[in-house]
Amino acid sequence: MLTQVRCASLVALGLTLAVSSACRDDDANAPARDALRQPTGLALLADGRWLLVTNGNWDREESHGTLLGIDLASVHESLASGDDRRCPEDPDGVRQCRASAFIDAASTVSMGSGLGNIAVDEPRGPTGTPRLLVVQRGPAAIRWLDVFVRSNRLTFDCGQDARGVCDERHAITTSPANPDVRLPRDPSRVVVDRDGFRFAYVPHLLGGALSLVRLDGEAGPTLQAVVGEFYREDPFDDGLDLSGGFSVAHRPCDPINPPEASRACTRPLLMTTHRFWPGVRQFTVAPGLQVVLAGPSTQLDPINPDVVQSRPLMGDLAFEDDTGDRLLVVQTTPGGLVRVDTSLDADAELRTTVSRTVAICGNPNLLRVYEAPGEEPLALVTCFADDAMTVVGLGSFTVMRTIPLGEGPNEVVIDEVRRQAYVANTGDDTISIVSLERDRARFLTEWARIGAR
Repeated sequence: MLTQVRCASLVALGLTLAVSSACRDDDANAPARDALRQPTGLALLADGRWLLVTNGNWDREESHGTLLGIDLASVHESLASGDDRRCPEDPDGVRQCRASAFIDAASTVSMGSGLGNIAVDEPRGPTGTPRLLVVQRGPAAIRWLDVFVRSNRLTFDCGQDARGVCDERHAITTSPANPDVRLPRDPSRVVVDRDGFRFAYVPHLLGGALSLVRLDGEAGPTLQAVVGEFYREDPFDDGLDLSGGFSVAHRPCDPINPPEASRACTRPLLMTTHRFWPGVRQFTVAPGLQVVLAGPSTQLDPINPDVVQSRPLMGDLAFEDDTGDRLLVVQTTPGGLVRVDTSLDADAELRTTVSRTVAICGNPNLLRVYEAPGEEPLALVTCFADDAMTVVGLGSFTVMRTIPLGEGPNEVVIDEVRRQAYVANTGDDTISIVSLERDRARFLTEWARIGAR
């Protein structure tokens, strides 16, 4: 059997066959409800109190993966008060908070294995009931749950039984209109549309497909369509012919100067990364027809092309700001961050030319952009292989610092109110807290951690 770190490493590299074969334990035990174990996905609820976490169970040593909530308000109260009982300081000066002290075990729910990112949908607005969509790779599904916070208590509703196991009605696997349309294997990430179009987008790491989820089905989110051969095959001459995608970003639309493909901002305009081919692809969705309309793929000039000898090639992507004129793309091999000019040309078509590149730490995958008023925007990129996160100043497009973290840094989320970043360390069952406070000596350092190293 592979170790949990080895299995998590395979997942980060996109070699997900291990989840369904080598990472299996037929004598699995029920998961703990108040612990971090291979944490992978993170999301922050709008009120800022609850940090949601998926425990991936990538090695399948337990019967299920879990979704749980960490009470961030209590975490930061303990950190501020110097609570040595719940958050003792280690010899390096890092506060090590006991995860079980801040997890509401009664609310934890269980589902399949290979759990990935968490996308938050707010169909009833920021003050209504949030809905979560969670990637599950074993077996392949997109799980959905409703979230309720009452009297500072967190509750999930996924039709769970007395053991807290979510029911299959809350698993998106087939199209209700056509049962022959099934969600393909290896969903990479689920991305909820950010501009009000009621869709979520799911690239698949292997097999080359992109799935479209309709968020407002009669009984909840449903699989609307699967587009095969959407992502290009790898350029290597070794007979593997891998194809897949990694993530999706929605380009902001200015109704005064809209891109041609957006049909005057009546359609979403999206960019997605090929996982094994060095580039990005445009696409859109016709809301009335609810079909994906594929656009062109663009190859990006690689950083240090002479050492691009292994897979995968491309990771996460995000637009820098609300203009949509600059796209950031993570290159995984070798590690780098690419800025792409996505401004409009004279025909209102997107330019997709590389304008800046910078080398970063090894095997980067996930990206978040942090903007604070009056401060230089930052790109935070987690690097699974190097146990670190590189921070790039977007004004100068240079590396400001590479921050050592736990083993296998994965998802990163930004707490804008507290000016902190939280990073899931999949390999050592912890969550790093990194300061984004420029007026503090701890700026861009890991000063606290949830879970013991």
